[in-house]
Amino acid sequence: MGGRKNISKLIKKIVSDKNGVRRTVYVKPPKMQVHKSRNNPNWEQTKKEFAKMGVTLYGEKVLEDSYALKRLENTLKDFNAVNFFKTHKDIFDNVKFQTSQDVEYNFNVSRVGEGLVQTNMENEDMIIIRNIEPKYKSATHESFHLDEYLQGKGIGKEIMKVEFEEYQKSGITKVELQANSDVGGYAWARYGFVAEVNRIEEMLHIVLGNWNPSDFATEDKNKIYDIVDRWKKDNPKENLFPVNLIATLKNKKGDEIGRTAMVNMSYPAEFDLTNKDQMKQFYKYVA
Repeated sequence: MGGRKNISKLIKKIVSDKNGVRRTVYVKPPKMQVHKSRNNPNWEQTKKEFAKMGVTLYGEKVLEDSYALKRLENTLKDFNAVNFFKTHKDIFDNVKFQTSQDVEYNFNVSRVGEGLVQTNMENEDMIIIRNIEPKYKSATHESFHLDEYLQGKGIGKEIMKVEFEEYQKSGITKVELQANSDVGGYAWARYGFVAEVNRIEEMLHIVLGNWNPSDFATEDKNKIYDIVDRWKKDNPKENLFPVNLIATLKNKKGDEIGRTAMVNMSYPAEFDLTNKDQMKQFYKYVA
């Protein structure tokens, strides 16, 4: 006797058939498997590939030091910089930018002695800066800005998806960033980033304290505070709070009170690519 399919561990996905008919299906989240490539291009091969793609090199003079060059070669064994740029270029080549169609691609090796390389992709409509440290299995999202007309089209989700896939291939397990106010605080929460619970409480009291009762009911504020209090009670030994619990919160009328609060918040956030719950939330959001 068959029962209903348990979809609690699946993610919802909208698909279209050949006639354009859309339907909802539930699929297993893709597994992000670490599979380091030992065939990554070395520095000489990387430079040639960058020249073909129009990637500008910054800080190359530091590589006159043999130690720095060796550090870069070791870094490139784990981090495929060529593929990282290619995956982004594939996305940007299909974007119709309003101000400047040309995207500048820059690769900075000036801090390679510290085990860090930086990728920079920008034009007048967007900017993306990533600091990659394969040795320490971490990446910092220094900057990520898309002009308003580019938002809501899935471009940011495409970028994040290919970046996380490349991070996994490089053995990178941690991503850090500063979730800024004006969309950022909300968006990163939806991707599955977490933040120190004390920091979130502090920001909530600042943000919600500035709302007038006519704009943001006391009942709604208390509903948000209760979410944090309940989580702390259920997770007394945990410090990193899943901010998405607030971001998706609605009141009785269906108003997105969580989103309203989160878009005005700024906080340091991080993502553990080995955390199954975070990865499930990530794929649920980018699907």
